Amino acid sequence: MRKISKIKKIIAGVSAAMITFAYVMPYTVGAVVEDEGLLLEEPSYEEIIDEGPVDEEPIIEEPVEEVNPYMGFTLYENKEIDGDLYINEGILDLNGYELVVNGNITIGAAAQVINVNDENYIEPGMTVLQIGEGKLICNGNLTIDNYGSISMDNPNTYMDINGDFLIKSMFSGAYNLINGAIYLSGNFTQNQYVSADKSEYGEPDNFTPMEQSEIIFEGINAQKVWFDNPEDSYFNIFKTQNLNLDFDTKVNILDLQNDLNVTENMIIGDLNLGRYNLKVGGETKVEGQLNLGQGNLNSVGNITVNGTQDKYGVLNIEDGKLEAEKALTIDVFGALKMESENSKVLVKGNFTTQSFSGTSDYEYGNTFTNGTLELQGNFTQKIAKVTKGGVVESGSNNNFVPEENHKMLLSGVLEQKIAFESPNNSKINILATTHDKINFTTPVSINTLENDLSVMGNLSLYNFELNDKNINVVGNLNIVGNVVLNGGNINVSGSSVLGALNTDSVAILNIKNAKLNVKTNFTMDTYSELMMQEKGGYLLVEGDFNAKSFYGSYKDLTDGTIEVRGNFYQSVAKRLDLDGKTEFGSASNFVPTNNSKMILAGTKKQYIIFETNESSFNKLVVNKPISLGYDFGVNGTWSYLMGDVNGDKNISILDLMTVMYYLTEQNVLDEYQIVTADVNEDGKVTLIDLMKIMYFISGRTKTV
Repeated sequence: MRKISKIKKIIAGVSAAMITFAYVMPYTVGAVVEDEGLLLEEPSYEEIIDEGPVDEEPIIEEPVEEVNPYMGFTLYENKEIDGDLYINEGILDLNGYELVVNGNITIGAAAQVINVNDENYIEPGMTVLQIGEGKLICNGNLTIDNYGSISMDNPNTYMDINGDFLIKSMFSGAYNLINGAIYLSGNFTQNQYVSADKSEYGEPDNFTPMEQSEIIFEGINAQKVWFDNPEDSYFNIFKTQNLNLDFDTKVNILDLQNDLNVTENMIIGDLNLGRYNLKVGGETKVEGQLNLGQGNLNSVGNITVNGTQDKYGVLNIEDGKLEAEKALTIDVFGALKMESENSKVLVKGNFTTQSFSGTSDYEYGNTFTNGTLELQGNFTQKIAKVTKGGVVESGSNNNFVPEENHKMLLSGVLEQKIAFESPNNSKINILATTHDKINFTTPVSINTLENDLSVMGNLSLYNFELNDKNINVVGNLNIVGNVVLNGGNINVSGSSVLGALNTDSVAILNIKNAKLNVKTNFTMDTYSELMMQEKGGYLLVEGDFNAKSFYGSYKDLTDGTIEVRGNFYQSVAKRLDLDGKTEFGSASNFVPTNNSKMILAGTKKQYIIFETNESSFNKLVVNKPISLGYDFGVNGTWSYLMGDVNGDKNISILDLMTVMYYLTEQNVLDEYQIVTADVNEDGKVTLIDLMKIMYFISGRTKTV
């Protein structure tokens, strides 16, 4: 430890005492010496020399070496100091009064001085700026230095700092700032104490206001904010009158109490907007918990939500609104929550989610149960990958699973691309669009549509339900999952393939009371099932129909209508088993029954090729003479040829006469004849059926 000198003196009119004190340069506020109930202001060195005779001669030791830095004091009246103020030992107690310093203030720049056996030593201690009920006005910079601390615990106290505020105390700030207000016109900086040789580190939480402690930024020029330790130090109640704030580091704000405008980038730790608005002029990074409350967040630059593996960055929209002028990215250790019907997110750039967390991890999970996510750029869902101990670990594949009333609105003016890395696990709940430039570059799962959908490229559906809406696909339609068409129409300009992406799943297309129109070819691929079990289901294939599913279809096709205007091909699927041997699928992979109907309505000759005789048509409707307009090959057959009442594989005047005789009760029809004569399928043979057969024979209609 380092020795410092001391001065012994006897003050006139006071009993002899040995006093340790400091010279104050350039300005001294006298320390108070208490003796026999009296409070006296300590005289300066010159005043001691000029005093008159006393009973004893003053004993004065001339100072040698360094002098002890400046001592704390207590105010007993309002005080104004013209110059800088340095307090390096003890307590500066405002004691309810006002102190004005027309210069800089430094608290605790040196270590505390202790006396051991009449020898003074430097030892780390604490110098305290105690505001109490007082008021401190600093017209320069205020520094709470390495060995300093600040105490504010009264609601009536405040500090007005017209310069910069720097706190780099080595001590924890816990419970030091409980009440009062700090008004700041300059920059704010929080530093952690580090010794010159980096062997000693101070506490990182040296600025931790709490309860009713607040800070007010009121500068007229740009004010910068810097935290060395944003995870440990933070703002409590935060107010600003300045529209030009610049956060150079991450910041935690527990209670924002007015609108906040940040001119450049901002890294957000924990922040509650409440009912206020935050505008960021640059990039925005969310590394802690950002709750919008009823406020709005507007970011001119990109927004990235990404914390750490131990503490995720969480963007909770609540009843607020987020507007990203550019991109929004929910990164590996990030999460987005939209749980209120008032939640609104507008992304004018691209939206990317690659969160490691899924929807089941509630604290850090991505939850989308309500609100609207409006996108004007592209949408991309990815599976996160993290390297742990040299091993790459994949994140959740269900990191975007909206449900209930959550809606995605695509409102761009240019082409918007939608891509899912895991469409079987992540999905869109309610999809709404305002234009026809939507391009799904990967398979997609959609629960339902709010309005008609136009797709400018191909559409690959994984899981989807169509309910009384229309879809127009400029390219091809691929169905790779479970698709149900309850109502509405799908028009496909290209071809359509029904088939799963891998061998351990099956693609199912269930056409209920809806219509699917395919401009070219339709293929039931190896791992697929086509289901049509309701009368209102209709599949129109203007090209060729290929049935080559691995599975049988005895119960799948029981009602509805398939119309084919090209050729029809049925074949047995083949695949390799685990031993590499060829395995054959079902030979009965196209067996419609009950009321299922096939219409062969091509304008040219149609070729009907069945590889096996286990598959066939049920009710068949034709638009040409069987012998001239079709080639049924070896195995081509049907259960009922509609209109062919007499069973001669031709629809002619003979069939018309058979129905006429039945209607006039001149003959009786058997089961086959009743089915084939009931061409309008109303369950009975009437004059209407007779007229339809007659119109077909005469060429007035294309089919019976």
